[in-house]
Amino acid sequence: MWVAWFGTQLAWVVRSFAGEKSLCDDGSTLSRMVTREPREIRLLSDVAEDAARGAVSKVLIGVERLDVKLTNGERYSAMLVPWLDMRWLVETLSKHRSAFGWLDETPSRPSSKVLSKSIALIAPFAYLAVAYRLIMRAQSGPKDPSVGRRYVQKKDDELRGFAMVAGVDSAKRELEEVVNAICHPEKYAAIGAKCPRGILLTGPSGTGKTLLAMACAAEANVPFLSCSASAFVELLVGRGAARVRELFERARKCAPSIVFIDEIDAVAKARGLLGHSDEREQTLNQILCELDGFDSKRLKAPVVLVAATNRPEVLDPALTRPGRLDRTVVVPLPDHKGRVAILKVHARKVKLAPTVDLDHIAAKCDRFSGADLANVVNEAALLAVRANSIDVLPSHFQEAIAKRFAARRLLNSP
Repeated sequence: MWVAWFGTQLAWVVRSFAGEKSLCDDGSTLSRMVTREPREIRLLSDVAEDAARGAVSKVLIGVERLDVKLTNGERYSAMLVPWLDMRWLVETLSKHRSAFGWLDETPSRPSSKVLSKSIALIAPFAYLAVAYRLIMRAQSGPKDPSVGRRYVQKKDDELRGFAMVAGVDSAKRELEEVVNAICHPEKYAAIGAKCPRGILLTGPSGTGKTLLAMACAAEANVPFLSCSASAFVELLVGRGAARVRELFERARKCAPSIVFIDEIDAVAKARGLLGHSDEREQTLNQILCELDGFDSKRLKAPVVLVAATNRPEVLDPALTRPGRLDRTVVVPLPDHKGRVAILKVHARKVKLAPTVDLDHIAAKCDRFSGADLANVVNEAALLAVRANSIDVLPSHFQEAIAKRFAARRLLNSP
């Protein structure tokens, strides 16, 4: 139907232009006769004189001018004013039986009919093109700077790589193998081993899962593209999947690289659970497809997905099966030795009093995560500033620990 309509409109436009050309070439048409060539401009009194003596053969009366053809073949024009009464001229021409008519001035301008038909022909296709562009832009959405944000470690950082992380030695050992596979893929290929496609970091909040992923990329000296899974969740269906494609496409362009998705349970819940929407399912399906495309035979350099969650039990089994998230690394709460190491990392830039015993402080911070310990050190430094002290004293740590315990009790109370 659209093809037939388009053909009809195009044929009409072609015929219109062809007809316009033939009309212009037809010298017998009175309305064209006096408009093709520039005419000599004479006074209106000359027209009256020629009409009175019967020397006028044809006259065309327009809005602003008269086009006159004499019996001897001479042609000229005379200018008119809109308020002038032309009945005298009509009576004189009728008396001498001279031909007269109204001047068609439209041929001297662009054909309005052809122009309007051309616009009518183009307008529907322009509308469809604009509508298609808007729909595609709405589906893909504006590029979110939080999706695929690259982390670049500063060269003047004191601690680089796994030295940034303390208190999770077992998790570090498992990730060191992945780093080795990224840095030396030929050694694993010689034996027939494959680099893991994906790693799932699980554990309580604040144990350093994000920091471990960043340290892994810094240790391997590869690009680190990070985002939160909530950045994929949108109201419009299809936008989340488009952002997943954008993220992994960027990762492939800068391979070898590490892609980190935090709180992946926001989009990777088991399908069929209550509250699972079509948008989340499409986003999850796109993540699964991207993981299947991480085959080392297809990519010259490895791309590893590192995902973090504190709710591994709700993840879809298709995501956690071997071949996708190959390895699950548990990041637990640190033990006493780990808490001491974490306190040392966070206190390296804090001016501590000589009487501060980090081993004693770690013993009082049972069940504290790495984030809790960082908060304790910072809170103790703030208390020292508030007290106008030049050093952070043990009493400041005692008060900071008490405040942290009080906050935890308040959060856990019904």
